[in-house]
Amino acid sequence: MRAMSSEVPDTKPSGRRARRVAARHWLAIVLVVLAVIFVVQNTVRHEVHLLWVSVEAATWVVLTVIFLVGVVTGWLLGRRRR
Repeated sequence: MRAMSSEVPDTKPSGRRARRVAARHWLAIVLVVLAVIFVVQNTVRHEVHLLWVSVEAATWVVLTVIFLVGVVTGWLLGRRRR
């Protein structure tokens, strides 16, 4: 007769991994708080001219659009071709 094993697989993440995930979450929280502060402090509207188009928008909107254009450009130029 064989006794049943009461071994339960360890479902807890190792201490090192748990700290790494927690640090990532804290960094994300800090970045979101900084982004909210940036938006609140940059609500002044500015007129932006590009070729024949003029647009008036809040500073944070203009800077966000410029940032996204940079991210897309970097992604397109950084892709490896096979």
